[in-house]
Amino acid sequence: MSRNKDKEPENFIVETYKNTLAGDVQTIRWWAHEKILVGGSILSGQDWQHLKEQYSAAGVLSVEAERHDGNKGIDGPYVHLPAPDDGLPKPGEWWAAGIAFMAAYFEKQRGPLYIHSQGGRGRAPAMAYACMRVVFKMSREDALGFIRKTLHDYGDSPAHKAYMASAEEAIALLSRTFAAKS
Repeated sequence: MSRNKDKEPENFIVETYKNTLAGDVQTIRWWAHEKILVGGSILSGQDWQHLKEQYSAAGVLSVEAERHDGNKGIDGPYVHLPAPDDGLPKPGEWWAAGIAFMAAYFEKQRGPLYIHSQGGRGRAPAMAYACMRVVFKMSREDALGFIRKTLHDYGDSPAHKAYMASAEEAIALLSRTFAAKS
């Protein structure tokens, strides 16, 4: 299914594919927001070209600790912020680095950003949530609502709760820091 460039994408799964880098695990790609495509590993340079052509992806934020995208020909803004898929809270510095990258990325109004982890169901949605909260200035309820339009039970598991709680701690700290500088 391709992205309709004349209409904002809805929050839905656009692809299901086998992640051959992770033992052929069934993986998804989905719109978390009109500017954020979330999913699993980028498989190859050809897969990156597919993301650019099919969904207009213009940059990548990878939170996948299992592998790096360095050999995949990513020719747009890219940051690799590896985080283990361990269900534990992530440090404030990790969130701050991701949010800073996304703020700079969207300040230049580029095409959609592809945020990925290995499977696109844990770490990547949490980073998309943080972006929507800080960069797009959404409430907790609205940002989580965008995620839950596709991942209906996101935030219910212990791992998701840990990711979300640490995201909110970092967001609160960042908000105080930005307010003090104003």
